[in-house]
Amino acid sequence: MKNLSYIVAALIAVSSISATAAENSVLDKAGMQLPSLEIPVPATPRNNNWMTLRKIKVNEAQPGMNDTLVGLVENGQNIDKVVKELNDNGFKASPFQNNHGGYMVLVDVTGQDAADLAVGLARYYYITEVQVGQAVHNQLFGLNNTKSADRKPNQWLTLRKIKVNEAQPDMENTLVGMVDHSANIDTVIKELTEGGFKAEPVQDNLGGYMVMVDVTGLNAADYAVGLARYYYITEVKVSQKVHNALFGLNN
Repeated sequence: MKNLSYIVAALIAVSSISATAAENSVLDKAGMQLPSLEIPVPATPRNNNWMTLRKIKVNEAQPGMNDTLVGLVENGQNIDKVVKELNDNGFKASPFQNNHGGYMVLVDVTGQDAADLAVGLARYYYITEVQVGQAVHNQLFGLNNTKSADRKPNQWLTLRKIKVNEAQPDMENTLVGMVDHSANIDTVIKELTEGGFKAEPVQDNLGGYMVMVDVTGLNAADYAVGLARYYYITEVKVSQKVHNALFGLNN
């Protein structure tokens, strides 16, 4: 990993690869209903046993490298298949061998939402760690972050929306999504249902709405991330156990 300066230089010579992101899963459909979305969203990995957020680390060797993601590949994986699948799903990925005989992939995210793609890359079971620039890490985990007036509504800051349901911290099978007051609740329910969520509207005490999402028998952490991606969902309340699973506490 100390040779990243060489790797970055090599990236300049790598031609841009165009690909279309698949849209056949709950997480991939989340937010994809908006025509303004320009960032390719990767398809759901076949292996869903990911602990996404804990895989994302600051690139200590080059913390200022915010236009490139470094994905460490699990030993024994076929690197050609890894790169093909990533590129088929919208990543501009190139393979590089490390000093231990294993591989990493470098993903060019120039001009794209690096935080968004870092989460997507970390979802693949064969990616053991995603190293990102300090600014990208801050954006994801809410450090030194300020609101941007010109930020598009669908360029979400997903992780900071997910909170523990303090009223019912043991409610494992239901996610509570707080809906922006300007959103049409009928449209919200229709889009969420089409996106694979079992959502029901409930009016709050302030004249607004929330959605209750049934995740019985499903991967609640997975669905919480997907729900939080919708721009009109301002907060997702989850159980303490689900929050722990996502953020690596007591796990």
